[in-house]
Amino acid sequence: MSGDDRANRRRSRPSAIEVSIMALAVAASMVTVSLIWWRVRTEGLIWTGSVGGLLDDSMQYLTWIKESSQHVVAANLFTLDPPTRVFAHPGIMASALLHRLGLPIPFSYAVWIPLSAAALCAGAFAVVSSVIESGWARTVALALGLFYAVPSFVTGAIPGTTDVIAGLMAGDIRTLAPASSGYPYSALGIALACFSLAGYSRLRSAGVRFSPWLCAGVLVTGWLQPWLGATVILTIAACEIVIRATGLSRVAAGGRRPWILAAGASAAGSVPIVYYWWLGRTDPSWIASERNLDLIAGVQHWWLVLLLLAPLAIPALLALRVRVVTTADLVTRAWPSVAMAQAIALSVSGLANSPSHALRGVAIPLSALAVIGVSRATVRSPAAMRAGVAITAVVALAVLGSWSAIRGDVRAVRGPGLTSVLAGYFMPRDDQRALDWLERSSLPGGVLGGYGDISAMVPLRTGRQVWMGHGSWSPNAPGRAAAVALIASGPPCCQQLLLMMDAGRFVRATGSRFLLFPCSIPSAPAIKALGSDVESVHRFGCATVIVVRAGAADADRAMVDRFYGGAATDR
Repeated sequence: MSGDDRANRRRSRPSAIEVSIMALAVAASMVTVSLIWWRVRTEGLIWTGSVGGLLDDSMQYLTWIKESSQHVVAANLFTLDPPTRVFAHPGIMASALLHRLGLPIPFSYAVWIPLSAAALCAGAFAVVSSVIESGWARTVALALGLFYAVPSFVTGAIPGTTDVIAGLMAGDIRTLAPASSGYPYSALGIALACFSLAGYSRLRSAGVRFSPWLCAGVLVTGWLQPWLGATVILTIAACEIVIRATGLSRVAAGGRRPWILAAGASAAGSVPIVYYWWLGRTDPSWIASERNLDLIAGVQHWWLVLLLLAPLAIPALLALRVRVVTTADLVTRAWPSVAMAQAIALSVSGLANSPSHALRGVAIPLSALAVIGVSRATVRSPAAMRAGVAITAVVALAVLGSWSAIRGDVRAVRGPGLTSVLAGYFMPRDDQRALDWLERSSLPGGVLGGYGDISAMVPLRTGRQVWMGHGSWSPNAPGRAAAVALIASGPPCCQQLLLMMDAGRFVRATGSRFLLFPCSIPSAPAIKALGSDVESVHRFGCATVIVVRAGAADADRAMVDRFYGGAATDR
């Protein structure tokens, strides 16, 4: 091994303090699941399986895992339409394999939280160390890249937008958010994006023309998270365009047709993007999901993208004065530019309902650029001043924001009683008994759903489909939720507003056989509204399952299908 190789290997090794920072990041990602485990163990609470984010999202992932473990390719069970199994996802299939090997479904998903956080830390280090050799500058860049977060008291004070939308966009910018907030597959996507772009930099500079590992990395990145896959492809393309247009041949070792490396990686990464595009154009569930999100998702203003990134982006601009000497330098500059341009273009055009997803992971290259820029600006300043700037930056941009985010996660898990805002970590024992009865019952049929958190749990816990159980994956979810709420409220509303049908006739027209009422929703008004269409009532403490008579007129089915989406069928 040459002296240069040994020096490069030393530079690629994290220092003790950098290892500590990465260990702290992994520990931070485990706060939510650790508190869930503690409450279950000490208070005897029943865990729903949710590990953060929105309950219905967690239940959809867990249901997909259950589907994949049985059929490999998953279907959407948050509708009573006949299942169409078209969704294949590498993370879900890996969890399905773990479940087949004996791990319970919730654990087969939760196990990816620390693993994805560790992979994300390694990926962030790969990106940062490719442009900053060693020392305090690299350490600060790594800490900022992993922990940068906009405090909730800042997002809540932003005028012209809602707290929820600002919070969601701030979460997309926070590197660790997917791992710590219940979306570990997205965190794995960020990690693979880091490895792919760092690998492209190294291979391009070495004159390598083709790498199956790079192709696989870009492909899986887009398969896990299509927005990230598009960002990686566009970043590589932008680098190749700049190299050829400006004559920056010094950033690569040369060789014959060096662009083949980028072309191969981009072609591989395009496969999952085309697959998701096909799903969104041909599969009824995916089409309905996009329509629902267009209805319920708030507007993400393009200027909010710039505002949330300004504390990193402004000092990063100072790095533009630093000469580009390696492919990694070019990649680090192109990545945030491409991601921000993509998010702004999607926001302005309205082509996507969550354009801020394109920003996931962007804090990593921006942090590296910010440190490079500030280091260059203060190169003639005393060492004490540079250290003070670094410490202030870490405290202001990382510690405060991350502490705010972690405190919010803790409050959600430690919600009063059995409630937790949106995430739905725990449920009453009587609700579990009702779900268990539905799983054991030999009566065929789906569940009407729509009554709070318990509807999202129906496919996972019972194996049955649900007419209304997910805010985006149940067709015409807002309309279906309103219809179910009318039935729950009882007469005289239902006969007048449910397509001029009485409650029982409407329920049978949806194809539902069961109504499930959790402890939080009284069942008496619905029982009265259903009248003679009630076949039996089963009570489990404060939870109730109502069985309605089977069968409905074809005209009724067609009318419900036309107004609420889906092809209602008896099961």
